[in-house]
Amino acid sequence: MIKRKIIFLTLTFVVLLAFIAVFVSASLSSEDFSKIAECKKNCGIFQEERVICKQTYDSCTSSCNEASFLCLEKQRGILNSCMALCDQKSCIYNCSKEFNNNKRLFCRQADCKTICSSNYSSCKIDTKEKYKECPKNCKYTALNVNSTCENGKYQGGDKFLKGCNVCTCGFNSKVTCKKSDFCNFQNLNVSKDKCLAAGGFFQELCKGPYFGIGCGKEYYCQCDGTNGYTCPANYTCIKEFKGPGIKQQSISGLKTKLGKDLGDIGLCAQNPVLESCGNGICDNLLTPGSDIAETVFNCPVDCV
Repeated sequence: MIKRKIIFLTLTFVVLLAFIAVFVSASLSSEDFSKIAECKKNCGIFQEERVICKQTYDSCTSSCNEASFLCLEKQRGILNSCMALCDQKSCIYNCSKEFNNNKRLFCRQADCKTICSSNYSSCKIDTKEKYKECPKNCKYTALNVNSTCENGKYQGGDKFLKGCNVCTCGFNSKVTCKKSDFCNFQNLNVSKDKCLAAGGFFQELCKGPYFGIGCGKEYYCQCDGTNGYTCPANYTCIKEFKGPGIKQQSISGLKTKLGKDLGDIGLCAQNPVLESCGNGICDNLLTPGSDIAETVFNCPVDCV
């Protein structure tokens, strides 16, 4: 009996969907169908934008490499000046040591290249999503349907940040959100010396007991937690972030390498440069090609 009811309800639902589809189709003119078909045909442009993503990435890394080259030239000049004043081997050794330290600290441009990679990854993901959603949205965009979300605050197609989420106002007037890996912060690179000097805890993300500890590959400047670690100036301690990709991932709580519980630990993330922060308006809309906007975490004075 129950099985028959389930079959009946399923068939009723299918018939209802078919009726709605026929009704909607009947309300569209041949001109409307032509516009929708042309729109779907033009969706291929988002595939071509992947090329632009790559070109932007190449230009970004090229700028990083140029900055690294200029830095090395400057440090070599300092090295030569230092060695010209030396009359003992110990002096030459100290000059070389300082050169190697400065080269490692200032000329690697690791932060620069990480930002390039992050932007490239975001660009490819964004382009893929646009290509996937484009045909579905054509029945709205091709017919100039005025779609809005949250009482007109956002237009159809708008992407915006909300806390640690990246949200999209769909052309069907529905908002969909996806949590970002690091609460919409892009730069978590902090040197060990800078982290420790600020009172932070520098380590990979580790989980598990002492004899079965597992750690991720990346090092982070960790903050807060049981010991009240702190971040360098102009950094925010974020508590929502992607965990390490290790087999111990399902185990709750982050640990030291000795298996000691770190408590409610966070990660230090550099505050982005937001020119509009402080104007009294939460400018959380993402502009094309950008993944940075105001949130309650990076601009609490405007966003609540």
